[in-house]
Amino acid sequence: MRLTAKERILLHLLEYRKYAEELEVSRDITQEGIVKAAWVDLRHLMQYVRPLIREGLIRERNAHVKGGRRRRKVYDLTEGGRMAAVRLREKMKSEVIKVREADGVRNATLSEVLSMTGDKSSLLDIVHQVDELGAIDLKSIASPETGTFVEILSETPKVERFVGRSRELGAITREDGGARILVVRGVAGIGKSALGAKACELLHGKRNLFWHRIRPWDTRESILFQLGGFLAALGKPGLQAVLGRGETARAAAVLREDLPDTLSFLVFDDAHEATPETLQFFRILIEAVADASDVRVLVLTRKSLPFYNRRDVVLRRLVDEFDLESLESHEVAAYLSGFGSLPLQPDVAKKLRGHPLSLELLRSRNPTSAALKDARRYMEEEIYRSLSDAERSMMKLAAFYQVPVPQEALFAESAWSDSVFQALEERSLIRPVGEDRFEVHDTIREFFGSVLVPAEKREYARLAAAELRQLASEARGARRFALASAYLSNALRLTVSEDEQAILLEALGDAKFSAGDLLAASVAYRTAMRGTAQPERDARLHRKLAKAFEWWGEFKSAGEEVEAGFRALGDSPGPERGWLLMVRSRVLASTSEDLEEARKDAEEALRIFENSDDVNGLAETYLQLGKLSGTMGAMEEGGPVEERFLLSALDLSRRLGDEELIAEIHSELINSAGDAERAKERLAAAETIPLIHENPRVRLQFLKRRAYFLCGTIGDFPSGTRDLLEATHLAKQLRNDWEVAYAKYLLSVNASALVGGDLDEARRNMEEAATEFRRLGDRLAGNALQHLGLYRLMQADLIGFRRVLADLENLSRSWNATWPGHVKTLRAIDELTKGNWEKSEHIFKALLREVEALPPESELGRIERPRTHLLYGVALQTMGREADGQAYIQRAWEIFRVKNFLGFLRMTEVRAARLLEGLRALVESS
Repeated sequence: MRLTAKERILLHLLEYRKYAEELEVSRDITQEGIVKAAWVDLRHLMQYVRPLIREGLIRERNAHVKGGRRRRKVYDLTEGGRMAAVRLREKMKSEVIKVREADGVRNATLSEVLSMTGDKSSLLDIVHQVDELGAIDLKSIASPETGTFVEILSETPKVERFVGRSRELGAITREDGGARILVVRGVAGIGKSALGAKACELLHGKRNLFWHRIRPWDTRESILFQLGGFLAALGKPGLQAVLGRGETARAAAVLREDLPDTLSFLVFDDAHEATPETLQFFRILIEAVADASDVRVLVLTRKSLPFYNRRDVVLRRLVDEFDLESLESHEVAAYLSGFGSLPLQPDVAKKLRGHPLSLELLRSRNPTSAALKDARRYMEEEIYRSLSDAERSMMKLAAFYQVPVPQEALFAESAWSDSVFQALEERSLIRPVGEDRFEVHDTIREFFGSVLVPAEKREYARLAAAELRQLASEARGARRFALASAYLSNALRLTVSEDEQAILLEALGDAKFSAGDLLAASVAYRTAMRGTAQPERDARLHRKLAKAFEWWGEFKSAGEEVEAGFRALGDSPGPERGWLLMVRSRVLASTSEDLEEARKDAEEALRIFENSDDVNGLAETYLQLGKLSGTMGAMEEGGPVEERFLLSALDLSRRLGDEELIAEIHSELINSAGDAERAKERLAAAETIPLIHENPRVRLQFLKRRAYFLCGTIGDFPSGTRDLLEATHLAKQLRNDWEVAYAKYLLSVNASALVGGDLDEARRNMEEAATEFRRLGDRLAGNALQHLGLYRLMQADLIGFRRVLADLENLSRSWNATWPGHVKTLRAIDELTKGNWEKSEHIFKALLREVEALPPESELGRIERPRTHLLYGVALQTMGREADGQAYIQRAWEIFRVKNFLGFLRMTEVRAARLLEGLRALVESS
């Protein structure tokens, strides 16, 4: 049931007839879309299309293609063409084909097969499979495997003709053992990239596929982050998360843990471009792959690379090596057989030495025997001379792009039309990469770069740099930060102006920072500072460096960069002073118990941003003031100040369209509402935000806020516990040790405060949280140890309690960063267990005076005042002073009632009862 190319084109366009009168159309009716669906060579497409146009069956027009910036040529069926295609389709439906099912092969009409598959396959798809395999496999259409696999192949070159290489392909795609890392070496143009692309084509629908082309500006972290994005798409966001937090030292361990069981095929093209620092990535990768039996890696390079040794090849059999040779004479003949009437002289194959790039170029000309002897001479005599002025100019511009670019980036002058581009593509001088980008092979790029005169070099470098900057801006807007970094790195190599280089370096730093490559970002920012001093720019760069250090948790270094920014700025007014104040406010809030200075900085920043109308700065500052107000318990008429600030931040973030900021503010708003009903409304609004469900980091923060509301405010402990369990799982996926510890901390508090809650489980979770907080140097270690001490008392474990008390005392002396009331509370209870009741009461009363002096609405006041009243009340009850003790417990409950924290109220009731039972048992036993 073979169809001609013309018939396939008609049937394909019939499926897209709805675009016949549309101004914006699908890419499927462009030349590339038709080539892909109708299985014809792009070079020969017009020899089938032009007769169809002459016969009045299809028409050619220009239209906007979805996702593109320029109008392009597209093709529609005319009314006559539609009728011809419909007649052909109806005739085809009666054709009998073989259908492969679980119990064998049977015959069926094409119409019956289409009915069985529904809309899961087109008529052309079925015809193609029958032509290729002799039968249609219903199972492969009904439940296609390809939908379950992740493919990141935007840099993969398209392969339109491929012959030979069966031994190499067999080794690369085999599933039954063999080396896990395959290194393919070969000279430029020998077909390494084509081999990798063909392997990906064969593994499509069988493995998860990842392709990365190594660039001279790549770093170890940039490649790891790209690979981390691939793993995140597979549900393993850990690598990307640790890099995003600047924890590069953990990357190797996380990759070893996450790469196994991914059924992946990873390709690294142009690996010879790797710098010594970049080669560290491959050393990390080889150890990760050693533990991942289902992962295969293909490394394509022009030279040997020192990231493995002979032991890996011979003893571990982890690495296999291939030197890609020239095609054989019969393979050359097969390769050229599709190029029509091209005469094959007997010595052509020998002179070309089976070099695929030369064969690609050969098909566009009938070269002389002499020209074939030398590649440069061949390019000069047979290729360059045959090009028009417009074609030469476009190629000279293309020579400055070291990264694939959209077609539109190659049009710098009005005379350079689509026909110029298509002519170059037909000659294989420009080749498609991925879905919608194009590049020039290194060998061709180097030739056209060499024929430029100085004036042309300056002009084309300027044009290419401007286009690359625009592409980088668009990529950043689409949050494709790695792609933006590549465009900017290419532009930097074309720019000689010191000022322009500083602008590009800052933009590169921003892209690297957003991509999580904090080290590369800091290098870019520092390099941008060189040269002529510019106060505003230098202050901004210091501030961005401070933000990178803040993300790293290096708050001292962040503070130093902020002060350096103030010195660089001098007395200059403007929004940059506001941004420096904002970063300093965040640093102070993270490192200081006294938040008043942090608040003052944020308020001054707010005044600056209001005067300069900096919407982004205003949104960030309102959010910071909202957080600080919530922590400090600031109030105003009508409710907490926190809510007013957060609502202002939300309004501005919506104007900015910043989805992450919107999601963060919604999460903060849940617990800022004055009552449970308003909080429920806020919660419902937050749950409608897609990013909260799609982004693991954003969802983790949301789950913590919702769990706090569910448990603390309305007392829905089962639902809150489910949120905390999911948060724990996400934190582990993200390899965020602090978040794992905090989720365990909250789970432990829940379990200890529930009737029938498992105290042993609560103790184990709190022990793990305390250990992790201490390792991280976090102040919550003191809180965790105090909880552990109370658990030991609830279980009447006096030895365990005193061991915890000793740990807490040591921690308090060494850090001086934990609330002293934690130690004093446990000391007072320890005196109680020894029978020193007067001393115990004296410590409690002194502590009560301290907590009463705390601002009642501050975070510390909200927590420590009721907790101290509660523990003193339980101590008094243990001493036999039931009425006095109950009065203090009532005061603790009253605080929660006023705040409408019903959940906390129930929790304190259970904890008080458990603690009283344990203390009485200890006192009676002593």
